Order: sequence, then C-alpha cells, then structure tokens
Amino acid sequence: MTGIAVTLALAGAAVSAPLSVQGVNIVDAEGQALTLRGANWGWWGCVEPGDARLMRSLGANVVRIAFFYSNITDPPGSENLGGEGLALLDALCRWAQEAGLHFILDCHAPPGGCNTAQWCEGGKNKLWTDQDAQELMVAMWRRLARRYRHHDRLLAYELMNEPSPPADYPLASYRDLCLCLIDALREEDPGRPVVVTGLKWSGLAGLTDNIVLPRPGLIYTFHFYAPGEITHYRGGDYRYPGEVRIGARWIGNSPEDWGVEGESDWRLLEKSFTPPAGATVGKLMLRSSNNAGTAWFDDVELLADGEPVVFSGNLSFDVAFRSHGWSVERQTAGEFTWDEREGHQQPGALRIKGTDSYNAWVCDNTFEVQSEATYTVRCWVKALGATGRTYPCVAWMEAGKEILDRQWVERQIQPAVEFRDKHGVPVYCGEFGCSQSVPEESGTRWVKDVAEILNSKDLHWTYWNWRETTGPGSMGVWVKGPSGHYEPNGGLLELMTQLWQQ
Repeated sequence: MTGIAVTLALAGAAVSAPLSVQGVNIVDAEGQALTLRGANWGWWGCVEPGDARLMRSLGANVVRIAFFYSNITDPPGSENLGGEGLALLDALCRWAQEAGLHFILDCHAPPGGCNTAQWCEGGKNKLWTDQDAQELMVAMWRRLARRYRHHDRLLAYELMNEPSPPADYPLASYRDLCLCLIDALREEDPGRPVVVTGLKWSGLAGLTDNIVLPRPGLIYTFHFYAPGEITHYRGGDYRYPGEVRIGARWIGNSPEDWGVEGESDWRLLEKSFTPPAGATVGKLMLRSSNNAGTAWFDDVELLADGEPVVFSGNLSFDVAFRSHGWSVERQTAGEFTWDEREGHQQPGALRIKGTDSYNAWVCDNTFEVQSEATYTVRCWVKALGATGRTYPCVAWMEAGKEILDRQWVERQIQPAVEFRDKHGVPVYCGEFGCSQSVPEESGTRWVKDVAEILNSKDLHWTYWNWRETTGPGSMGVWVKGPSGHYEPNGGLLELMTQLWQQ
C-alpha cells in the first residue's frame, strides 16, 4: 500500500500532520519510520491534566483516547454533540497535543453499540441493523474530524472498538460500513490515517484477508488478552509462566429441568448435581428461556461438597460492580440489563426480559471441576409474568492444559506479523493488559513478555491502561488506592518506562 500525502486545509492555512502511512510503516514528515509505543488513558474521567507530559517524559509517544458516543452528546445519547463530555474530549486532545504526544481518537462505544458488553450502550449491539445509528455514526465522525483536524498530533481516527455483530451478519456489510465511515472522514480531513479492526471483538482471529479495505492510509489493529484465565484473573492456582487450562469444548449443561415461571417475589432456588464425565471446567449461567415476561437474578452461590467455589468477584450485582464479569449468551431476542431498582437484599440485580429461546447471563470466568464432588447452586430469583423457565445452571466443558511461556505468547502474536507482511500494511496492538492479582507477580511478567515481543516484531502498541478507578488487582499502571488517591500499581510504572524506551 503506497503512502499518502497528509495535508489538511483549515481556515485557509495548510497544516501538515506529522505522521502518515507508507507501506508497513508509519512515518514522520521527514519520512522516518516511527514505532508507536504508549497506553490507553483509561476509563472516562480518570485522566489528570499532567498525565500527557508525564507519559511523554517517560518515553511514550502515543496515547489512545477512548470515548463513548453517549458521553459526548447533550443530552446523553441524543443527536447533538456537546455538553461536559465533549468539553472533556477537547481537553484530552489538547493535553496530548501540548505534550507532543500523538493521539488516536477511539470510538469505544458508537451509537447503538457494536458488541454485547454492558458498558457498550448497554450491550444492545444495534449498530448493525439500525440505519439511524449508522447515520448518527457517520455524522459524528464528520463533526469530530472538523473539530480536531487542526491538531498536528492527531495520528488517526479509530472507527470503532471491538466490533462483534451477530454471527449471521454479512462481512460485506461490515466492510461497506467501514468504507462509508472512512470516506466521510476523508471528505472532512483528507489523508488522515484511519484505524480499522476485524470482527470477533478485535481479536487476532479477526485479522483475516477479507477485512483489508481498498483505501490507502489505513492502520489495522488487534487486541491481545490471552489466555483470559491469566489476563482477567478471577481466582485459581495459575501462574505465568505455568500450566493453564485453555481451549474449552462444551459438554452439556446441568441442571436444566427446573426453575420458576409466572409471578414470584424474591425466592431462593437451590439444587444439587454432579458434573458429567470428562468435565474439567465449568461456567455458571443465569438462564431464562422462552420468557415473554421478566426475571431478575441476585446473590448467586456455587458450592462443591458444601465449600464455596470461587469463580467471580461479582455475585450480588451491587452498584460498584453492576454486570461486570457477566456476558449475554446469545444475540437473539431478549433485553439484558443491570437493574438498579431491584435486588434481593440491596439494590442491584441482573434482569432478563422477553427471550424467544434459550438465553442467559453467562459468567465470564470458569472454575476448575472437582470430578467426584457434588455441586450445589443457589440463586435468588424474582419473576413477573414469566413464561418458560428461569433458573441458574452450569455449563460444563472439557479443557486441555497447556504450558504458557514466552514462546507460547510469541506463537499467538505471530499471525499479526504475517498479516502485516502479506498485505503490506501497518499493524497496531491497540490493547493488551493483565490483571496484577495473578499470584507471584505473574501479571507483570506477562506484560513484559508481550510488550517485548511486540517491540521485537516492530508492532505498534498501546497498553490497557494508564489509569483505573479500581484497586491494585486491575490492569492499570495507576490505580485508586484506599485513600482515594491514585498510586502506582506494583512495578507496572517502572516496567512501562523501560518498555517505552527500548
């Protein structure tokens, strides 16, 4: 792919953007190749005015700025960009610009939502089928391009984060949407690079030949969180390097012959069962199938021979956690939301309404199966006009063990290198990160190996992330401590400084 001139017209003056795309490289105005190394700034409202200068002084040269469409509109979710959120986005861009830090504008949650995560427009995932949402997205990018094109440190526009349409959504339709957005941006800001991702939550599996688009100046991105048992650690005897169960194959669910329907105030459902032969890991599900009404779930427990099984830090769904750590099983009919008004003992419950077939809230984390144990699931449930069955159950899977080490990680990342070299395009790891609660500083070792591999392969990257409101177990370089003040998260700040300067 050939390079493109990046000349922007604004108020009658020509402003040259410092970076452009030439083949597999991102180059400055003098044609010198630059490898981007930096971080995501974190969740909305975390960043402080001095962060840009601090990152730049430590060796970072890029920041990925995530924004939600609903956060930069006034009123939220309307067609009008404005309000305090847009003013904050202005400030974030200005801080990066003034510090000499290149920045990528990342539409983390577009109109209608582009995946099933609850933080992304409530998990509605409507962008793919809602023409109004797509038109809003085009209009949004046009206005943002006009607003920020004068920043010479604006590296690129990232169309959307972690798209995951329904399985039957045509890839051709995704390509058409991306091309429409790119062309709209280029009409407002000719030549500015654009970041494009594959499907499947921006995972490496989405970097396929058929997402390469017939436009110059594109940067292709992926996210790397493998394996989730380490990066999103929620318990278990895991280490890095070490042996981890991965590659699960579904066996069956149990129990599924029970539950509530009709009208019911909060009541405790409890049932005991044994795992099927061959099951090595399990996932808890809160299921409500063929339900024309509404059901709520709260205060979940799982026991093995009477002893609690640790599988999630979010079992009561209070305001601090909401639906964190739980995902929707299937994108068919059904409304899946966190309900702040309902709850067994205190406000906060997971709600399911109007399912047309089997569907559930599924815990993101697995637990290791004790093959001879008797399991007991307990859950408080409320039903309103419910049909079908509403109940908790366990999905049983067989997962093999693998030794995870630096060589394993390098094999997982290799497809990104092959994609870059085959298509002659820049490739950028927009997110990677690891929980720092994995025992024996395993999280820091994982981050070090991944970043050093990316550096050795000349792949661009931004770590997830710079600031977290949660405590030291998170991925953040800076985390909010018990005092309410931000403080460095273990050795991540020192490590990130070393990695940025390699």
